[in-house]
This record gives sequence, structure tokens and C-alpha cells, in this order.
Amino acid sequence: MDKSEAQQRHEGPIVLPGQTLMFLGDHTSPDAEGYVRVVRDVVARFHPALRPTLISTGSSEQTARALNSDVLQNLLVSSHPDWLIIGIGLADAFREPLLLPLVEQWQLARASTSAEVTTFGQERSGNGSGHNSSPVASNTLSRLSPFKSNLGEAVMKMAAGGLRPVLLTTILVGDDLSYPLNAMLRHYNKAIRSVAEENSALLVDIERACNDLITRAGQYKQKVALAGYRGDISPQGEALLTRTLLQALGLLPYPSYRARK
Repeated sequence: MDKSEAQQRHEGPIVLPGQTLMFLGDHTSPDAEGYVRVVRDVVARFHPALRPTLISTGSSEQTARALNSDVLQNLLVSSHPDWLIIGIGLADAFREPLLLPLVEQWQLARASTSAEVTTFGQERSGNGSGHNSSPVASNTLSRLSPFKSNLGEAVMKMAAGGLRPVLLTTILVGDDLSYPLNAMLRHYNKAIRSVAEENSALLVDIERACNDLITRAGQYKQKVALAGYRGDISPQGEALLTRTLLQALGLLPYPSYRARK
């Protein structure tokens, strides 16, 4: 057990009974709640006295610019949820002009490696270490700076309106850490961490949890795909998001945990 988890067990949930949690961004929508449904089920079972209201209003296409729009900001402030769970970054990264040519290069390298394995019987180590992609420099990402600026402005507006934003870093996609989008997401997640720190917002580091899980799986030559290459989340990815978020909110059940009625 790490220190943060131990502290949360001692201090208990930071979510109070009857509070409203609104979810925006990746992996959530009104008609496909994704991991929000898993969060609801876990909280209902292990924290029945809380009875929170969970509202899923996100979209896989949500960008930082849309989050910062006056229309959405006014709607959020007027709705006034107690907690605003924000998971964005995938949509902006997918729109990077550099992504497509890098993916094509990666696909050629992967096909070449697979052919070598078939022909010569080479052992390929797990999770992409057999064909690392070239690093992606942050200054080659045309949407990164506007993303950080819009996200920072949106979070400041929310705080000024009396909202408590919770920022999630993004999930990693595919079964290969060398996939070009994952290299781009590292820069986006760095920006998310920076915005959270600058605004004293609670950060839920999904990327770190993904890295830890994928690295452990690779040590045993196992494949883990928490999300598809288009960002569609798998059941295992939903479970990881749920666990990481609940831990940050002090709501993660643990062995021998007893529900509080």
C-alpha cells in the first residue's frame, strides 16, 4: 500500500453524502456512461450512505476549446455540481496533423518486425519494446499550446464560479507504448498536470496507472489493451479508471473493507 492510499483510508472520502459529481470528456456520455456506470455500482455497494448523484455529460469529441466556451461554462456554473470530473486530451491529440504520418511509419515498422519474427523466430518483448517509435517533440504539436491555454482558462473560470474541478490525465491506447499517439499524449498529460498544479485542482493520474499496469504486464510477456487505437475504452480500462478515480476521492474499497450504512 502506498502512502497516498493509506492516508485516504485514514481520512475517508472527500465526497460528502448527497453531493453531485458531473463527468465531462472522454469515455462518458449520457447514452453510454462507460466507467461512470462502474463508479456508480462500486459506490452504491461500498458507500451506500453517500447516495451521490452522478451525471454523465461527456463526449469523446470534447476538446479543451469547447470546455472553455462561454456556453458550456455558463451551463456548468448554473448547474453547480459539487465536483466536476474532467477527462479530456484525446480529442485534441487525435487532431494533431503529425499523427497520421507517424502512425503510418509505426505500422510499417511493426509489420517489418512481425515479418522478422515469422522468418527468423526472434523473440519480441512485450508491449512495444521491440520497435520503439521516434520521440515526438512538444514543439511539433500544433494543438498542444492552445490545449493547455484553454484548459487552464476553463479551470480558472470553474473555480471562480464556485466549482471544484478534478482533472484526469488520459488513458494510453493500444497494446504498444511505442504507438505515436501515446508519445503525443505524454506531452498533453504533462500539460494537464501543470494546469492542475497551477490551479490547486485535484489530479487523477490515469496515465501513470496505465504505464504501471502495462509495464508490469510486459515483464511477464503479457499484452494489455486498456483502450483501442481510436480511444475506445475496454472493460479492463474502465476498471482501471474507476479504481484510480475512487482512490483519489478516498472511496476505494480494500480487502476487509466494510460498507458504511
